[in-house]
Amino acid sequence: MATLDYTGSAAAGAGLPIDLNAREGHFYRRLKVTDIIAADTTMTTNGYIAANDIIQAIHVPAGFAFDRAILRIITACTASVNVEVGLAGGAEAIASSDVDAAAGTIYSTIETDSWAGGKVFSSADTIDVQFITANCATGELELWVFGKQLVLGTA
Repeated sequence: MATLDYTGSAAAGAGLPIDLNAREGHFYRRLKVTDIIAADTTMTTNGYIAANDIIQAIHVPAGFAFDRAILRIITACTASVNVEVGLAGGAEAIASSDVDAAAGTIYSTIETDSWAGGKVFSSADTIDVQFITANCATGELELWVFGKQLVLGTA
């Protein structure tokens, strides 16, 4: 299981990537499997994202209040591939979802997901997508994370 930083910025809390629209309260990240594979030498050698690999997709700053996530399939991924959206391979935002489904299929945070009632990030972190169940060589997804940036006070 490997972890790849595919956020577009070097460190949590660093300059926010272009895909943040803070005024509207959401982050957006397009996840094209061939581009992710090309960004990592091991994945390039293998020709796929291995089962259980974690892709760090979006940096979120301290004080970000998560509301919900949406994952949309643009192009179906390799057969039998599922993904989870959360922290370090967790399924807190979106539980295991089939991304080999039809283009246009949408998954979102639902009441049984851990973050269904929201989550406030006390420190900077990343929202991650874990490719589980099978190796993934093809496909394209879009990930939106909605919430608000809070100003955290000190006691």
